[in-house]
Amino acid sequence: MTLNDNILKKIKEHKKELDVEGDLPSNTQLAKYYENFRKRFGPGRLRDLDGEALLETIHDHGNRDSLVYWLEFKPRRISCNIW
Repeated sequence: MTLNDNILKKIKEHKKELDVEGDLPSNTQLAKYYENFRKRFGPGRLRDLDGEALLETIHDHGNRDSLVYWLEFKPRRISCNIW
């Protein structure tokens, strides 16, 4: 077994544990999370911004609606660790 096989095995085992505990979101929930993220930070949304608005949307650490906040802190605030 290679390192990659070992890692894959651990990931699958952990997924099973989370699934048994009910800590994994359903595919429907995931689709909603992904759609919400795309609406806020997808290419079309970011393409419509420029200058200060674009920089703040992406990089403003103090803004809980910024991309950097969502990527760094949002998963910790949601029980299933997803946006």
